[in-house]
Amino acid sequence: MRNKKNILIVRTDRVGDVVLTFPMIYLLKKNIPDSNIFFMVSDYTKDLLEYDKNINELIILDKSFIKNYLNLKKYKIDIAIIASPNFILAFLFFLARIPIRVGTAYRWYSFFFNKKHFEHRKYGNKHELEYNFNLLKELNIDVEYNINYPISINEIDKSRVDSFIDFLGKKIKLITIHPGSGGSALDLPFNKMKELLIEINKIKDVKICLTGLDKEAEQINQLNSSINNNALCFINKLNLRELAYLIKKSRIFISNSTGPIHLAANVGTSIIGFYPPVKAMSVERWGPYTNKRFIFIPEKRYNSNYLVDGYCKKCKREKCEYYNCMNYLSIDNIMKKINELLITE
Repeated sequence: MRNKKNILIVRTDRVGDVVLTFPMIYLLKKNIPDSNIFFMVSDYTKDLLEYDKNINELIILDKSFIKNYLNLKKYKIDIAIIASPNFILAFLFFLARIPIRVGTAYRWYSFFFNKKHFEHRKYGNKHELEYNFNLLKELNIDVEYNINYPISINEIDKSRVDSFIDFLGKKIKLITIHPGSGGSALDLPFNKMKELLIEINKIKDVKICLTGLDKEAEQINQLNSSINNNALCFINKLNLRELAYLIKKSRIFISNSTGPIHLAANVGTSIIGFYPPVKAMSVERWGPYTNKRFIFIPEKRYNSNYLVDGYCKKCKREKCEYYNCMNYLSIDNIMKKINELLITE
């Protein structure tokens, strides 16, 4: 008979979602030390947890329902904590007869969970990390939120990143900028981002690093050309651990609301972030979980009929007469904060 509990954390969506979930490992090991921790992720985010010594097995979500079912049976999971629920996953864990299945109480398929947490995420009154951690209350775990649980980065990752930047010397301060967001939120418009890069490029002893995926290559190359190709470009060149290490080596990380902004919070780098005044995309729920963040949100220049608690009810994007709201962000104000951070950090 097994004495150890096999506990599975499930987060199969995007980078930021996983970063805001995996410190849950710390709470589980602290409160249930005699346990085996399993973590289910998508193939895209596996780099984040590949070298975490507290994880007994990293399970990659397969496209095949049958393979996922067989994996669950193979590892004899006792408890599944589903932080990213959907019908297929909920049904999967039910069918696999996982004894304890923790999930939200507010989905139509929540009857598949036998430990339900009654807390609506759609209102966005709390941070996503707090919503995730609160699921553990159903296991009678005392939840704490301000946990220092950094991503595990191996020496090979560090050496590879260092090989790209060591030639700059110790005097140079890195500012890493991730201009895209994959459509998860309204971004700082291209021309505004270009204006910001031109101003940063004027600062003495600063080197800009631009990061992004292949689909963002055109945008990144155009931004780099605006500063005479003076930036170091990392277009689909780094795995997620390497990206985290590059950000850690940077004085400042600058981005829209996107996964890497949560990596920056995780590794302790100061953050300049751009967020729209939209409830579903709010900094209260999706902002970097750190006190080293400096968030810029455009002034709300709208008819009150558009607003709920100071936020747009729903972003209609191109259909909205105020769709250019992110253009109201002041580059002068952003540069003032960047210069302050370069002096104090």
